[in-house]
Amino acid sequence: MGCTTSNIVPDKDKVDRKVGNNAEINSSETQNNLNQPSSTTHPSLTNTNPVLQLRATLLIQRWFRRWRAELEIRRRCTWTIFQTMEYASENEQLKLYNFFNEIISSLPEAFNTVQNGMDNDESSEENHHKEIPIESKYFGPVLIFPLDIDQITNLIKSFKNKEVLHARYLILLLNEAKHHFKKIENTQHTVTSIAGKLTIVGDLHGSLDDLLMIFFKNGLPSHDNPYIINGDFVDRGKSSVEVSVILFSLSLLYPHSFLVNRGNHEDYMMNKRYGFTTELVSKYGVHANKVSKAFERVFTVLPLVTVIDNSVVVCHGGISDITDLEVINSYPYHDTRFVGMFVGLFTLVCLLVCLWVCLLVCLWV
Repeated sequence: MGCTTSNIVPDKDKVDRKVGNNAEINSSETQNNLNQPSSTTHPSLTNTNPVLQLRATLLIQRWFRRWRAELEIRRRCTWTIFQTMEYASENEQLKLYNFFNEIISSLPEAFNTVQNGMDNDESSEENHHKEIPIESKYFGPVLIFPLDIDQITNLIKSFKNKEVLHARYLILLLNEAKHHFKKIENTQHTVTSIAGKLTIVGDLHGSLDDLLMIFFKNGLPSHDNPYIINGDFVDRGKSSVEVSVILFSLSLLYPHSFLVNRGNHEDYMMNKRYGFTTELVSKYGVHANKVSKAFERVFTVLPLVTVIDNSVVVCHGGISDITDLEVINSYPYHDTRFVGMFVGLFTLVCLLVCLWVCLLVCLWV
């Protein structure tokens, strides 16, 4: 007797009705569960008392404000610590700088002979560029004086391509810049009535990209687009030489529309500490000493203050509102090498005094 199998197929309409009824039951149960508080929910969360809600809001607000205040205090403390560490060495150098200035000013007649000798050495050092030959393999930028805007444009393109200006052209440019700035007093004046605008730039610190971005946004300097460079354009960055070359070139091209102030980093003691001297050595090798002295001569004669429309004073670091500009104008140009000589002399005297004291102690014992 054969065995037969058959497939049992349920009625489709009955299955649909059953599924629909189950879905309605599940949705109604879910709605009831949402309306009823859970047994694990804290009673305070279901309390609709407006007083308690206001207290909770004020508590959260107080905690948030306290957190923001602590964060701001930490930020200010961090910034204070950073500034203290950043400028501590600069302040110490400034104190030593002022100390030897007082020594020099109190004994002017005793050092006239030394100063005259240094002036003669300076005039001979200006001709050092003639001793530097231009190699046949040099294909970098070439400077021909007087400068024009095309030469400066080519300079900028060359610096974008990481080319280095030859030491001979650099020293020649620095000599021209020194003669230009030496004609200007410590306080220089400018007006906005001609161009109707003025761009003030400060603390470039050897950043060529920042300088080019400023020129891109504000336009290249010209008689109708004046600029003031408010110091600290060297040190820290990797392109202090290139930035200085562009600034000095524009000063020669636009002497009344492109003004440069001296900052605290335009000083050979700061340059040794914050990287400019290291940059000169890496880029100019055996000629770095001559280039460094040429930069020193320019930094010595840079103006200190620029007055705009006889009403606005631009000075690196700022000055008091009761400062007499005529007093600043009367300051003589400072020769940093002269101070450096006395720093060395002072160190030598200290060593001799220490040796003398040690000798006395030995004899006494």
